[in-house]
Amino acid sequence: MFADQIDPPRRMGDDGTGSKPFLEEIQGLKRDFRIGLSDVWRRVHVSVRYPGTDPDPLVSGDSMRGLVIFDVDGTLSLTSEVDDDCWREAAREVLGVTSMSTDWSTYSHSTDEAIATDLIRSGTVMGEEGTLVRKVRDSFAARIRMALDRDPALFQPVPGSPEIFNAISEAGWSPAIATGGWRLTAEMKLAAAKVPFTGIPAAHADDAHPREVIISTAARRAMNDDRAACPIVYVGDGIWDVKAAGRLGIGFIGLGRGADAERLRAAGAGIVLSDFRDVGAFLAEVDARSRPPGAD
Repeated sequence: MFADQIDPPRRMGDDGTGSKPFLEEIQGLKRDFRIGLSDVWRRVHVSVRYPGTDPDPLVSGDSMRGLVIFDVDGTLSLTSEVDDDCWREAAREVLGVTSMSTDWSTYSHSTDEAIATDLIRSGTVMGEEGTLVRKVRDSFAARIRMALDRDPALFQPVPGSPEIFNAISEAGWSPAIATGGWRLTAEMKLAAAKVPFTGIPAAHADDAHPREVIISTAARRAMNDDRAACPIVYVGDGIWDVKAAGRLGIGFIGLGRGADAERLRAAGAGIVLSDFRDVGAFLAEVDARSRPPGAD
């Protein structure tokens, strides 16, 4: 028997309310950030490879200034709309859900693995949870592929994003990716939008449900799991991104236009840029807003 409509539960997550264990987990992440992450600036090498080229180290040694972590949908690629459509189709195919919210802030966490889990737990479809999550993931990926084959124009870069990793690396910052999307589909979208990601440390919904954990995982990977408090800024387009950065005590730069930009500001974003075309303005905000995790 299938559910006709799912209203996802509002458990602890991106709305900022919930259980003590989760809040204690976030405090633990902040402590790990402060005593963890590293002086690897003397040793780490970051490379960005464009299709058909050999990787070249862009930032290394003592020139490292800190870490800039990027979301994907709506931040590096203009794929939020196609993402929503493919989610509806996958939920309908696998779980029989004919109507679902694509306001990701209404789920326990605004990440693909958590969204799939919420839909499964709220529905009546029978089956082992992990197996159903994988079926939703595979259906979603298949529909992203079909959308790409049907209309590649649905997968456009945010203006300036194909060049932004090189730009920040040349300025001494190390790039990383932390997205609430599954790895397979995140990489499909970035490749379709011609945003180079090979060699960029990344974490995805496959790694964890909470966005805070995904961000901290990307940071550790970018810094080879070594330990030190270094300046970090997260770049995202969702209110869940603002809140995740706030919980971790790191800097935040919003990406958005019009009503989307206003929502970010209302959620607490101190700055919202429309895109990356003005690299100088973006780097100035990185300099101004990056801070070590947990800094007051």
